[in-house]
Amino acid sequence: MNKYLLLLCFILVLISFVFFVLSVMKFTPLVLGIVFLFLSILLTVNTLNERNRFRGFGK
Repeated sequence: MNKYLLLLCFILVLISFVFFVLSVMKFTPLVLGIVFLFLSILLTVNTLNERNRFRGFGK
């Protein structure tokens, strides 16, 4: 499941980057483009960081 979530995150970053470029060209609001790009990058970094976390020894 993590591979599919990671692939989905990277696709989301690409889509939000295109949306950001459209917002820089004044086709869409700039605030929405910045927010979508920030949230998609944040989700991707969080997904990459969560994969190899040490969760302690078993009880």
